[in-house]
Amino acid sequence: MANFKVVFRSDNQGADTSPGWEPGCPLLVNAVQVSRNTDTGQCYLQLKLSNISGATVNSFKLQADVSYVDGANETAELNPLDADIQPAKTYRPEPVLLTGSQIADVTLRVLSVSQPEKEWHTTPGSAPRPIPAGTLLVLGETAAAERAQSLEELLKYPSKYRRAIILNDNWWVCSCGMPNTCRDRCCRCDLGKDYLVALEDEQSLTARGKERRARATKKKQLGIIAGLSTAVVVIAAFSFLYFATDLIIPNTAYNAAVQLMEEGDYNQAYSGFKQIKHPNAETAANDCALQAATNALSNEDYKSLQHWRSRVEPVSKIDDAIREKATQFTEENKLGAAAGLYQILGDEEAENQALYQYVQNSYNDDFNEFVVKFLEQLSQDHYEDSEDLLKNYIEKWKSDHPDIAS
Repeated sequence: MANFKVVFRSDNQGADTSPGWEPGCPLLVNAVQVSRNTDTGQCYLQLKLSNISGATVNSFKLQADVSYVDGANETAELNPLDADIQPAKTYRPEPVLLTGSQIADVTLRVLSVSQPEKEWHTTPGSAPRPIPAGTLLVLGETAAAERAQSLEELLKYPSKYRRAIILNDNWWVCSCGMPNTCRDRCCRCDLGKDYLVALEDEQSLTARGKERRARATKKKQLGIIAGLSTAVVVIAAFSFLYFATDLIIPNTAYNAAVQLMEEGDYNQAYSGFKQIKHPNAETAANDCALQAATNALSNEDYKSLQHWRSRVEPVSKIDDAIREKATQFTEENKLGAAAGLYQILGDEEAENQALYQYVQNSYNDDFNEFVVKFLEQLSQDHYEDSEDLLKNYIEKWKSDHPDIAS
């Protein structure tokens, strides 16, 4: 396997340079990278693109201008006619072999994008520029606390949503920093545009914050009253529910299920909510499933996570948190764990990317059974050069580990 070294990188996530974006363009260049083969000296241009619109990108035309240390320049053009990039999905074109090896800079420009019902073309004389950033939100204490609480209830980190949303006629930039064109939900965090706008209304947030505090106070008072009943009575009442549901007052059964959920007995609590006729039972069952899924995610219990995820409605309530955790694992180089979460989400492309990156990071180290396992999975999808990598890896290690050859 050839050894590669990254000699240039530009991205929108904190690199020294940014590939930028032309407002309104349905295609975002997430990252630009040039990797050099340390054996041959050949350099390859690699790109990661995202469809940030609400429709499929059938094809596109992109121009890359490469400048070298010696003052030479090179222009490469990509024009895949059958890209078929689905909304909110990423795309990695085949690496482009460059003529030089001493890279000074790379700039990119999307020239055109073809979609089922329209085509986008760059404006003459325009150029990509950094993604616009909204102003930092300044809210009163109550409004800020309510906004943070609302985001946390959706399993979002408030620190990532500190800026105001930017609205334009056919594009907008989410509070999380992601641009979107011709769609109502952010292609990265899946929050709705109208919801984010509402989260900037200080008067409404303040009123909601006061209402939340009033409910919390009332709930605490009711909790004190309910606490007069002993735990034995509550559990006995709940157990008896299974044998004589028609004799049990629904409120008692409901409170028993709540007690079990608070104690972390999610299976019994969920079953209880599902069996009683109480106006809040269905909502409570969903809250129980969400809480159980969130707990499983925190404990990295993927089997339980899959079990409870299927019971959360809408599933986006937990999927956002799963994707954020997967992104965190990727940044921390916990690629196997990230792949497992992407598998739960059904995001095959992201799962394969994580597995492939793990293979690249570990391929030249000592024998690693996970490299074999992941390459076998990638080979089934014919992903990148995984089939060749697997054959070479087995050939390299079969004398020390004859079991892998079979």
